[in-house]
Amino acid sequence: MASRPVLHTIFTAWTPAGNGARGAAADAPAVMEAAQETDTVRSGLIEIRPDRFEAVADGHRLALTSRELRLLDALSSRPDRVVSRQELSAVAWERPLRPDDRSVDVYVSRVRAKLEVAAPGWRFIHTHFGFGYRFAPERVRPGPGARPDRLHPFHKPATRR
Repeated sequence: MASRPVLHTIFTAWTPAGNGARGAAADAPAVMEAAQETDTVRSGLIEIRPDRFEAVADGHRLALTSRELRLLDALSSRPDRVVSRQELSAVAWERPLRPDDRSVDVYVSRVRAKLEVAAPGWRFIHTHFGFGYRFAPERVRPGPGARPDRLHPFHKPATRR
């Protein structure tokens, strides 16, 4: 007889017999695997697994706090859409954004820094001043004389006159 996974044994032990769910005990592992697969968000080089509380960028696991992960998940689940700071605050902090609160901006910069280390040469989170942030993975090509820490198109090398 094949051995059942421990999780399956625990899950079926707590399932009452005859609860009206047709084949609930037999289908439990398949249902759980399907739920895990649908929660995973893949966009470009990033894979976010909220069920495992982890994010992977270009094969490197990111060391994100729970709030940073919620922020990244909120942005990546709405690709190519500008998400307002108020909406991000509601998702990550579960409270409305105060007028003088810059916590969303601070956390976005932290997530950007971690993504840049894991996947250099890629830009994932874009700022739309006065509106919010947009998640769209884009390859960044540095221009001549560009510093590696300033790869965004807004940071063009200075020219002398």
